[in-house]
Amino acid sequence: MMSRNPVRVIVIVAIVFAASSCHARFKKFARTADVVQMQAVVSGTANVNLAESGGNRSGTLVEAVMDSAVGAAAQVKSGQVRKRLVSVMSPQKVRDMVQHDAVELLGDGPPFASAGEPVDGTIQIEIISYGIQQSGGGPSFYANYRIRGYRADNGKKMYKTSASCSDRAFYTPNTLGNIVGTAATIAHLDGMTDEELSATIEAVVQRCTGLVIAKMRKHAS
Repeated sequence: MMSRNPVRVIVIVAIVFAASSCHARFKKFARTADVVQMQAVVSGTANVNLAESGGNRSGTLVEAVMDSAVGAAAQVKSGQVRKRLVSVMSPQKVRDMVQHDAVELLGDGPPFASAGEPVDGTIQIEIISYGIQQSGGGPSFYANYRIRGYRADNGKKMYKTSASCSDRAFYTPNTLGNIVGTAATIAHLDGMTDEELSATIEAVVQRCTGLVIAKMRKHAS
């Protein structure tokens, strides 16, 4: 059966071909490269949304009134908690975390080392968006990455890919409804010290960066 949208098929094929071609260049680079410089970049600031979308889903009047009351009480703390989270997830702090984790996780390879001389190329890991999103009764940390690789000898791009990560490091189970779940989340986060928040963020960023390094290794093999 012929496709009803041949243009769309051509576009998809072109994208797949471009990706496979880029990975082929990366594999070729990896076979001869010994050392790369890891470079982390963070675009923008953290997005923190602690409000569950959708509101009350049960439809009963009693539960709707309960949701409204709990929501009003939670709103007071929500702004304070959000401000603390944005602070511990500042672009500079997250950049430093990703930079450190990428170097440590790549180590001596494979497919190449993250330290030494001479440098054969640069792998740039850019976080284009990140933050914490309340979803399904609990908060999820998320990060979207754009990864690019450049040769040191001529500056040409030899690798490009993207990756996304979602981690429920701060998860607190929902209880009587979305708004109640939101209140539980805010109370849970508010009870954590800045040091505990930072330690949790450091751990989740390390796990997400590990996924990026794993994907890069797969493309290089």
